[in-house]
Amino acid sequence: MGAAGENDVQRNATLVDEQTFGPIGSPEADSKHDALDEADVNQQPELEKEDETSIESSPPPTADTADSKTVISFSLPDPEDPHNWRTRKKVYTVFVGVVLVINSTIGSSEASGAADELAKYFNVKEQSQLVLLVSIYLVGYTVGPLVFGPLSESYGRKYVMICTFVGFIIFTLACALAPNWPALLIFRLLAGVSASSPVAIVGG
Repeated sequence: MGAAGENDVQRNATLVDEQTFGPIGSPEADSKHDALDEADVNQQPELEKEDETSIESSPPPTADTADSKTVISFSLPDPEDPHNWRTRKKVYTVFVGVVLVINSTIGSSEASGAADELAKYFNVKEQSQLVLLVSIYLVGYTVGPLVFGPLSESYGRKYVMICTFVGFIIFTLACALAPNWPALLIFRLLAGVSASSPVAIVGG
């Protein structure tokens, strides 16, 4: 702001004071200023008391009004902490996880090697339908993690992995015993959903 702007602000402030209290320097203006200062001093204790009352009457902060953080951690000598596991148990856990991921991945393409035999057995004459053996499995492979990821966070990775692996075995056996082509595709879809669990859980 330049000098001209500052002069305009001071001139406007002077005009407001003169309109409110009278000409500056006059006894009338001085008496009004003194009366206003005295009123401010008298009202100060009442204002402070109102502030204290409002603070005391305000409800304590809750989870909705304040950010609350809960930190969950293992105690230092806790044997359940993976950092405290024996080396043998760590190696075994990693090995099982890797084998499960490899098993579920191989399951996606294992049916493609028998596509010609399956086409003859189920009398499938369109080659476009044979692609479904792999693609329908991959559909379940992408849908499963949406369910198994949150479940593993709520109930633990171990139980979700065991249940889904049992489901994978059951639906793979069902594929071998499928009575017709639609049933085979349905069982392949369910096998893909169950097989997606290791991919979603082992890496996390």
